[in-house]
Amino acid sequence: MRALYINLDRSPERRQWIEQQAAALGLAVERIAAIDGAALDGAMPCAGPAGLSAGALACFHSHRKAWDMVVSGEDRYAAIFEDDVHMSPDLPRFLADTSWIPDDADIVHIERVRERCMVINRGSKVFGRKLYKTISENSGTGGYLISRACAQRLIEDFTEVAEEFDLALLDRNVLNLNIYKVEPALCIQDEFLEAPIFTSQIERRPRPKPLDGKLRREVARQIGKLKRGITATLGLKAPVRIRVGFR
Repeated sequence: MRALYINLDRSPERRQWIEQQAAALGLAVERIAAIDGAALDGAMPCAGPAGLSAGALACFHSHRKAWDMVVSGEDRYAAIFEDDVHMSPDLPRFLADTSWIPDDADIVHIERVRERCMVINRGSKVFGRKLYKTISENSGTGGYLISRACAQRLIEDFTEVAEEFDLALLDRNVLNLNIYKVEPALCIQDEFLEAPIFTSQIERRPRPKPLDGKLRREVARQIGKLKRGITATLGLKAPVRIRVGFR
């Protein structure tokens, strides 16, 4: 499987970081020169909405460059990474063979970002891990597998963003993609470690303050009740929340 990684020209230390990891694992990786948010101007296509930082918009267009490369290749699936990920020693095994990937998979999310994830199946065993089909609560584009057909569709249809694009890309309810999740994850972005090496290169909008514990639990209870009612009415399997790790 072809493996691509996105890297800014002004970040040679990140390039060295990911290439050293790949070399140690015996992986061949191809670099994609990322679009630099610092260089964006009014001529940039698909200009972002107010409140979306130039870095976040540049990240979106950098991934679109990656999708172009996937479409131009011959592999049915390709792996895309951002340059600050920590890779699992098991990663090469998953990239060497695509037979484990479900036929209907558009994207397989292999990154650990959120602690929990909503899924709609009990999970199948793959090389000592579990593969789940997700419905939402995914984010992060530090590492994912994408089908050539999905990349083509995204190039044609996913041309504008109103928020950080990973929130739309990995929410099955937005783009109607079939998204699977490997657990434990096969990579994790540096910023989610207790002692990160790098500083984030994307300025993000402030996240809303979380609800207090009691109110948050009540909101979650009511949402869960609503979801169970909808799935029962439609004859679907009730979603469950799994804990996501990394190793």
